[in-house]
Amino acid sequence: MVLLSRSFVGGVFFAGLSLVVGQQKTAPPVPKSADARFLLDAVRANYLEVAYASWVKDHGSNPDLKGYAAKIVDDRTDFGDRLREFAARYKLSVGGTQDDKSEAEYRRLQTLDPGVLDQAYLQDVSKIAEKELTAYQHEASTGTDPEVKQWAYAMLRPLQEGLQKALDAQKLMDGASSE
Repeated sequence: MVLLSRSFVGGVFFAGLSLVVGQQKTAPPVPKSADARFLLDAVRANYLEVAYASWVKDHGSNPDLKGYAAKIVDDRTDFGDRLREFAARYKLSVGGTQDDKSEAEYRRLQTLDPGVLDQAYLQDVSKIAEKELTAYQHEASTGTDPEVKQWAYAMLRPLQEGLQKALDAQKLMDGASSE
């Protein structure tokens, strides 16, 4: 999944976003359908990340992983608030819900024993981060709304860093379980 530090997000991405927003005098038009879908999918992915991380924080077995999950909850909750605020500028309804597939996966995680949960979470969080990064790359290169496209582009680096952190955490857990 994506790990974003508040200082990085606040210092790089949202500083850049405020410049774009600061130049805007009126409400932006509703983005074209693909841009709107990207924003809605981004909100859903973020919501899923927070739900997963919160469950692992409370029910995982590894203290280091529980700390990692707690950081994701904090980082992604802050990120999600800003993401929903950005999407709301386009008058998109972005309630905190998941799609059926994500809901089913989350329910599956809730049935796992704590040790199995730790590994399943790390695998899932890496897959979600890869999918999210791909979606942002696609929007940054093919989006039609300039503000949404710039926003997606600005998020690429933190998303890449978040994916790397998820992969690193998975390697650490794999190493700890083989000892």
